Amino acid sequence: MAQTFHFDADRLMGGALLLFAFALPLSRALDTFFVILFILYFLYRLFRRDTTIRTLFKEPLAWLIVAFVGYLTLSLAWSPDIANGLKYLRQYYWEWPALFGVALYVIDHPDKARQAVTAFVGGMLISELLSYGMFFGLWQIRGHGPEYPSPFMMHIDYSVYLAVTAMILLNRLFSDRYSAKEKWLMLFFFLTITGNLFINKGRTGQVAFLAAMFVAFFLHYRLTLKNLLKISFLAVILFGTAYALVPPFQERVHQAVEDLRKLDRSDFHSSLGLRAAQYIVAKELVANHPLLGSGVGGRNAEVAAQLKKESYGFSPFVQEFLATHHAHSQYLQTLIEGGAVAFLIMLAMLWRLGRLKLDDSELHELKTLLLTIFIVGFLTEPLWQKQFSNTLFILMTGLFVGHRLAQRSRP
Repeated sequence: MAQTFHFDADRLMGGALLLFAFALPLSRALDTFFVILFILYFLYRLFRRDTTIRTLFKEPLAWLIVAFVGYLTLSLAWSPDIANGLKYLRQYYWEWPALFGVALYVIDHPDKARQAVTAFVGGMLISELLSYGMFFGLWQIRGHGPEYPSPFMMHIDYSVYLAVTAMILLNRLFSDRYSAKEKWLMLFFFLTITGNLFINKGRTGQVAFLAAMFVAFFLHYRLTLKNLLKISFLAVILFGTAYALVPPFQERVHQAVEDLRKLDRSDFHSSLGLRAAQYIVAKELVANHPLLGSGVGGRNAEVAAQLKKESYGFSPFVQEFLATHHAHSQYLQTLIEGGAVAFLIMLAMLWRLGRLKLDDSELHELKTLLLTIFIVGFLTEPLWQKQFSNTLFILMTGLFVGHRLAQRSRP
């Protein structure tokens, strides 16, 4: 007698979730595949009128995400560059329904959340081995070697991944859930992943790591002057050792000092100088469209038009850079293109994510640490408009939301 084929979506998505987390730092193509898969899973549950959909949308963060993406989509109506706006929406913001797909699965299988975090750490272990191989000249990836040891993504995005991984490990070291043997292995991995953070030149991740390190310490210890001095001393030792022993980090520190000296002379031909120039022009752009913004994808056209009116003393190189690149800040990018409306929704999203209370202490602490890294990272990069960092936010936030709603749906 012929067997009847039975499609088991839950079993498929359970494996997909772990593979998604593992592949996240390793492949842009696989990231795209799993994002599409989880969007389809969300739509599958939606069109089946699954009762869990109602549970999902009892969480205010889900509605804030809909409002944010919906408003940016609506802003195409007044964007001066609709083609660029569609590109941003298609590549980044329209990927966010994958977050709902991840959350829906975790609502039914909350134990998978921590497993997915561990799978992500496993993927980062592979990535780190490849990175160290590049740094020590053992091989090249994408034509890069010791000078650029970031295997599959830009160094800025990779620094965010390294900072998140370091915080996962540091938080587990503070936990009493793991054995002494496991903690020795995690300590070794924490030291190597931190070293990797310093040999890569992403200052965004380095600064976010520093901020998150303080937050991680005070998640586990009382905020007292004595404890503040302890963690400050440890931070000085860690960063001081990196400065003394890691030439790429020392080079970046010297470059930052030189960038500040250039800025003092009104010279914007540097990494920090170009970011400062972004803020100078942004002041006028926000004043022109304070409430609704210029429209998604419209920032570059608005910058070009503004620079025709006033050059601000910028060289042709600086002007061209400002008019052809993103704002190098998620806050600025959102405020310029979405105005106060999108900016306030964005802040509400971050606030609500911070307010989620998870009964798994490790996940709850990781949520706070991830939020810290992104809040700091948003100052210098539009992390929601870069595939790797955006997908990391989608996956992790989906895990947190799903786990939170699984708690609420228990009898």
